[in-house]
Amino acid sequence: MFHFADAQRARSFARLKLPRRWSPLSLVIVVAFLSLLVWGAALSYYGSFFRGWDAQLYYAHLRSAMMDGDLDATNEIQSLTPGKRVFETGKSWGGLPTTEDGRLVNIYTVGSAVLGIPGFAIGHGVALTTGQPTDGYSRPYEFAVTLWYALLVALGCGVLASAMRLWASERAAWLAVLGLFTGTNLLYYTGVLPTMNHAPSFFVVSVLLWLGLRLFEDPRRGRLWFASALTTFMLVAVRPTDAVMLVVLCPAAWRVIRTGWRPSLIYGLPVVFAIFAAACVQILVWRAVFGRWVFNGYSEWADGAGFDFSNPMLPEILFSGQGGGWLYHPLFGVGFLGLLAACVLSKGPGRGVWIALALGVTLHIGLYSCWVSWDSGDSFGNRIFINCAPLCAFGLAWLIDRARRPLAVSFCVSLLVVASISNVLLMAGFVKGTLPAREQADLRSLIDAQWQTVRKTLSQTP
Repeated sequence: MFHFADAQRARSFARLKLPRRWSPLSLVIVVAFLSLLVWGAALSYYGSFFRGWDAQLYYAHLRSAMMDGDLDATNEIQSLTPGKRVFETGKSWGGLPTTEDGRLVNIYTVGSAVLGIPGFAIGHGVALTTGQPTDGYSRPYEFAVTLWYALLVALGCGVLASAMRLWASERAAWLAVLGLFTGTNLLYYTGVLPTMNHAPSFFVVSVLLWLGLRLFEDPRRGRLWFASALTTFMLVAVRPTDAVMLVVLCPAAWRVIRTGWRPSLIYGLPVVFAIFAAACVQILVWRAVFGRWVFNGYSEWADGAGFDFSNPMLPEILFSGQGGGWLYHPLFGVGFLGLLAACVLSKGPGRGVWIALALGVTLHIGLYSCWVSWDSGDSFGNRIFINCAPLCAFGLAWLIDRARRPLAVSFCVSLLVVASISNVLLMAGFVKGTLPAREQADLRSLIDAQWQTVRKTLSQTP
């Protein structure tokens, strides 16, 4: 029998507003679900997320500050937790520098550790209530921190889609962001190796884009400029080289400059101050861990090597098998071409925004092409492309938005599906070590490796 309470409950469900098909919220839900699937598969395969050179050191900052109350990561580096590698010392690109008293030095930046504090706090609370070890390495910490970073990516995707609302249709934005997530190595560094700092970087750049575009619409919104300063601080603290993408604030800044010098100082100085503040914080961290003044911890690790602006590896960083971001994940290149097309074909004040986005990607790739480790070392694809992925997503959305006819729409969707399948197959090959050596890889060998993965999978299917 149908009771009054049942009718009241039915009306309550009817009043629930489910997210629209192409809304940013629905995108967050889909990305979070896919991230959880990959996260679970990676945990099942590896047994632990505490692995990898860079990833362990980024986490060491977080664990050391929260558990020990200091920046000395010697005990974290030497801890033999599951899957943890014992680090060597005294070798360029093979070990870590030491202080005069023998302490191991963590050369990495601290921004991603700052963003990971909420996840660590949740893990600590769960460990306390469940009786698990409160050592910063037990399962509650591991799960909470890695899932928190994955959630940041999902939120970043939603923020990114929201930022596109006046620049592309909701459907185009939704498909572009989801396609870039599933069709590039962002998926890998979200679910398989989340303690790297690329997931936090993706989130921060996405927020910066949202703020920059809102300020372009109304440049005299003081609260948004203050939020931009905070975001700028985190951007530089997470990965200082991402500062070149602050160019996305230039269209809004130019509109402020045209209103007079006083608003320019009021709104612009906090952003400039944030850049120097983040740099100073990192320098102070390096001063604490090195015991002396150091302005580039990475160079201390590599015998003084750093940027070589006289020898940019531009063709190699884009197309080579060793570190070609566009070779492994062509959607990055397609997105950049979309930005260039928008720069040429767009008219009116908005054209400056497209130019700023294209310039941000160009500066970011150009800067890293001069870095001593331009190929990103033992990287799936080239992970530095993840940091400028939010900008490329705009170019991808612009192209999809131009697909009006059914055939063009089908082509765009097919491209995203093929890129996603290719990415998953490359991930499987990378995880299982069946991809060709990076120095010998080319397009043909990568396609062959994917085909072999498909054949092996089909042969094992009952």
